[in-house]
Amino acid sequence: MKKGAFILFSVMVGLMLLSGGCKSSLSYTLTFTTTLRDLAALDYQNTTLEELDSIVGEHVPVPTYLPEGFEVQEVYIAESPKGSKWVTPILISDEPIEWQDEEFKTKILYTIYWRSVAPKRPDLDTVSIGYDTAYVQEGDDTVMLFWWAHGILKELTATKQFSVKELAKIAGSVK
Repeated sequence: MKKGAFILFSVMVGLMLLSGGCKSSLSYTLTFTTTLRDLAALDYQNTTLEELDSIVGEHVPVPTYLPEGFEVQEVYIAESPKGSKWVTPILISDEPIEWQDEEFKTKILYTIYWRSVAPKRPDLDTVSIGYDTAYVQEGDDTVMLFWWAHGILKELTATKQFSVKELAKIAGSVK
């Protein structure tokens, strides 16, 4: 009897998942698409984290924690025409980044804008990330945390397969 109940339960769970009765993290887009140009800079050059420190002239703060299987896939740097000295997008994923023309698909994008302006955004929710506070901005398929520390604006954008809590954990590991 127990075996029959387990099979019935398994079939019911399977039917619920197929009919959309349970919301699965797989219902979200697993990647999002953007371009380097959309990040407010031109003339990006591909580099490494080690070279990035040399170009910027100081240690570049990057996450020390990433979800299991995720790693930095690609690193870019550009001078920004919009007031930042540098813009440094870092593409993070558990698989190679997909490119089509100027667009790329990734799961996590960590962007650093080297500037000192830190406007307040009282209209957005906040989350604690260690000693700092990050603002939370959600789109249809993405969630973004952004925060200022030591005159640097940092943005962490990911697909909604990641919770704000998981992004806060990644952001809190930036040293």
